[in-house]
Amino acid sequence: MTPSPDQPARGRRDLFAWGAAALLCIGLYFLVASENRELYRARPVTYNHYDLLAGAFLSGRLDITLPPDPEKDVPGHDPMKYTPRVHDVSLYHGKYYLYFGAGPAVVLFAPWKLLTGTDLPQYWAGALFASLGYLFTLALLRSIRRDYLPWIPRGLLFVSALVLGIANWWPMLLSRVGVWEICVSSAYCFSCLALLCLYNAMRDGLRCGWLAAASLSMGLAVTSRPNYLFGAAILMVPLVYAWRMERSGSPGMGVWARRLCATVIPIGCVGILLGLYDYERFGNPLELGTSYMILYRASPANPFSLRYAPYNFFTYFLAPAHVSPWFPFFNPSPLPELPRNYTTDPEDMYGVVANMPILLAAAFSPFLPGIWSKGSRIGAVAAAAVLLLLTVGGSLIIYAGANNRYIPDMIGALPLFAILGLWAVEARVRGGGMRRRAVRTAWGALAAASAVFAFCAGIQRDEIFRRVHPRAYRALAHALDYPAEWWDRISGVAYGPVALDVRFPAGKTGQNEPLVVTGWGPLSNVVFTHYTDAHHLQFGIAGMNGISLSRPFEIDYAGTHAVTVSMGSLYPPPESPFFDTLTQADAGALSGTLLVVVDGTTRLRLGTSFFDAAARKPELGRGPLSILDKRWFFTGNLAQR
Repeated sequence: MTPSPDQPARGRRDLFAWGAAALLCIGLYFLVASENRELYRARPVTYNHYDLLAGAFLSGRLDITLPPDPEKDVPGHDPMKYTPRVHDVSLYHGKYYLYFGAGPAVVLFAPWKLLTGTDLPQYWAGALFASLGYLFTLALLRSIRRDYLPWIPRGLLFVSALVLGIANWWPMLLSRVGVWEICVSSAYCFSCLALLCLYNAMRDGLRCGWLAAASLSMGLAVTSRPNYLFGAAILMVPLVYAWRMERSGSPGMGVWARRLCATVIPIGCVGILLGLYDYERFGNPLELGTSYMILYRASPANPFSLRYAPYNFFTYFLAPAHVSPWFPFFNPSPLPELPRNYTTDPEDMYGVVANMPILLAAAFSPFLPGIWSKGSRIGAVAAAAVLLLLTVGGSLIIYAGANNRYIPDMIGALPLFAILGLWAVEARVRGGGMRRRAVRTAWGALAAASAVFAFCAGIQRDEIFRRVHPRAYRALAHALDYPAEWWDRISGVAYGPVALDVRFPAGKTGQNEPLVVTGWGPLSNVVFTHYTDAHHLQFGIAGMNGISLSRPFEIDYAGTHAVTVSMGSLYPPPESPFFDTLTQADAGALSGTLLVVVDGTTRLRLGTSFFDAAARKPELGRGPLSILDKRWFFTGNLAQR
């Protein structure tokens, strides 16, 4: 078939659409990653593990070049009863080792240090790995579009590339890049490259060079995150594809031997090197260092169990965010009770499908034209992507812990399938008209809602943007909080102290119970009661500045008492237009003081900082999960006046 005269020009215009969207997304990644500079300077040990490992490799050592804590050398010392100076490393025979995969240090950190003589900040490395993984997936989509779907309009290509760059979760994760995010981003990068290589390997038969590249890529993914070992099963997909295509005429044993060698040898060599690396460190080729981890919490007795699967599935995919009336509007998802033997409260979790509804488009990907055709490379690479999602994500779905940095592992190629689903829907409405406009309006709204969530959740994460750019955050929050302020005025919402009638429970000596709670999850302000003895109690607050207690005072546990609680988080956040009519001194006093009054007598007055309120009304008598890793409640009588 002779190409049309305008085909090269059209290809250049299409490439410009892809490239413009890619530049926007990659620019966003590096912009978000730049927020780490303050954290990197403040916590250099926590945030440069891979630089230490690269330095160790270049100096001929396998342990990271950091002297162990002297407290660790005490005979009979229990490492789980001591808060370590260095968190999340392995301590073996008096030396620190990194139990995270060594792949990033070998392919990036050590070469960088060798060529430049300087350390590569981990946050730039995380942004680079995420950008490369995104570009590899974009290249795969471009190949699919070129080979099977040339009719897709240029505007849709641009939007598809933007959606892919936002829905892969990296705009939220890169605001805090420690050792954890480096290995996740590296594994993401190399697994995306493996899918691209597999697709190219199945062009015009089965190309051994691309097979070997896919095998090496999966090997590097395994050196970054060991759970990607299960994902190596995707290397069988092109072999099955070739077997199905060549059943009528086999190419011979020699060809199949070369194919098997290309599939097995690269990842096998990586596996041998990884085994030797672990043997030299721990005397066991299968020991990654997890048996000698130094953690703030003990490892679970049963780290993997099917009974964790329902909780994890809900947490990773279905848990809706807690929506606040004030910027940045989205707080981590409210979660049910933790399963028994679960490690700890999940960190900053959002259900990806519930909060990024554009991912629902993945459900339409099986209807993409040509995906079920015999010999379809789209179908084969889609099968590999599904297998990668099930194997890598499956190992996490049964793990006794959930974390937002595991989300790229968990969702795998789901953003890729969302784009294929959008293209499948577009194929059904190619004729134009009202149906096409309605469909585009629907998925455009889903994409816009997902982008808004990504923007807000990225700003919310650990309040990093607020700390690094306080003036910009204040201007943004002040402007976007006007709708909530107008609604409050129209609805007559009043803010201020909480007046309660309380009868405190007897027989609770030494226990704590929540009274008034504002904020959300780990960012909660909890005014609680501490039952000192049978005749005395204390009030306390657990919040941004830790825990503070009042002096004990005498109380009649049999009587009902008038309790008034006033604190800054009973009002909107300090950036809200609510404070515009107050002087700076009055606004500061209102938002920075805790006052607890019992029967007309002040029992606790404290100047302190508060986490922002997350709702217009506080929660009474019910504490957040994150305080004690279980729900806790007030067991006396409590009524609001």
